[in-house]
Amino acid sequence: MGVIISSDYEYRFGNSFLLQENGDRLLLEDASGSLLINKNETDDQPLTHARIAHSRNWLPSTFISASSTAAGYFAAAPNNTLTYERWKPTSGAGPHTWQISSLSAVSLDYCCLAGHNLGSLGCTVTVEAYDGSAWAAVSAASLIADDSPIMFLFNETTSSKWRIKIEGGSPTIAVIKFGRSMQMPRPLFGGLAPMELSRNTVMKMNISESGEYLGYSKWRTYLETTYSWKNLTAAWVYEQWPTFQRAIETEPFFIAWRPDGYPAVAFGRATAPATPSTSGTKDFMDVQLTMRAISHD
Repeated sequence: MGVIISSDYEYRFGNSFLLQENGDRLLLEDASGSLLINKNETDDQPLTHARIAHSRNWLPSTFISASSTAAGYFAAAPNNTLTYERWKPTSGAGPHTWQISSLSAVSLDYCCLAGHNLGSLGCTVTVEAYDGSAWAAVSAASLIADDSPIMFLFNETTSSKWRIKIEGGSPTIAVIKFGRSMQMPRPLFGGLAPMELSRNTVMKMNISESGEYLGYSKWRTYLETTYSWKNLTAAWVYEQWPTFQRAIETEPFFIAWRPDGYPAVAFGRATAPATPSTSGTKDFMDVQLTMRAISHD
């Protein structure tokens, strides 16, 4: 399904709104008029830049609840990243809800799902936050088109209670994560092999003792590609990258490499150390991230 961007999502920098982007310069407008500034002076990044959800920016839960849970499934299962454990509500069209709560209010901007069959069942999903008196949608109801990982992006919202609401079926879901995304300060340029097209299938040929061809057995399918960012400022790398490095040592992560225009989302693990190196230009650094992701079909 990929990225689902809230219809009222505001490309926002502090109290300013984007008017025009030109290289590393941005034309912004606020109540006092227009202003041209450098990208590295802003609080947010364009939707042409990757969003990453990882274990050190998603919400650690203190309480998980669900409207119902079918026998043999677990309400708490989507709170970990083991895709063989899943939550499934009892049968029926719903609405079904899955909720995560924290001890205090936090500001979040994404909800990610993986290991689901929402698309196969034709379900609709709404992301909601509790505003103190009622549940309010932060991402409007969306019909899910397929069973690939999903990243809902919405305006940063503060709450201590978050949930997804499902209508149209009783799906199984392995992973549900809410959090505040890491936003890459530079976009990805030419040369990237899109994850959804980087399919690898391991097959075993079956041959009889006399050498007759008996067909193939499919062992597993996965997706794998490498993301390369160049000319990241050393200040940003030293502030943001070590936390991400530690996160991907032990847990998988979600990435939407270009939410605006190429809304594919991947969920998987790093297969090599993501070690930055100096580029030789000023204080810039380059980094490569190789990822193996789950395939939904």
